Amino acid sequence: MKKTWVFILILLLSGCQEQEENTESLEQSTYEVSGTITDINQDKILLELSQELQENETIIWVNVSDETSIQNLQDTKLNRDSLRAQDEVRVILGDTCTDSIPRICYAKELFINK
Repeated sequence: MKKTWVFILILLLSGCQEQEENTESLEQSTYEVSGTITDINQDKILLELSQELQENETIIWVNVSDETSIQNLQDTKLNRDSLRAQDEVRVILGDTCTDSIPRICYAKELFINK
């Protein structure tokens, strides 16, 4: 009987652990950042972050592709030519970033505060 309870406890604990891992990966795929555009270089914007993503990370490059949805806060669709230095933006990042300094992340959606 004692072995049965130990086995059930192990199963329950392993089930809880799997659920935590799934939640983490879901949150990472929809990560949101905000900040000020400080530079624009072709299809990338340099973003000075309002809050650090990681320790001592205050800026990142955000790749804005043709698949990136760009709009203002009134839900008006915009294009990359609408982006200007000093614009305040909120970005929903894709699930990949390159390991560079500063990092380059890919934007799914970008909202300009105009």
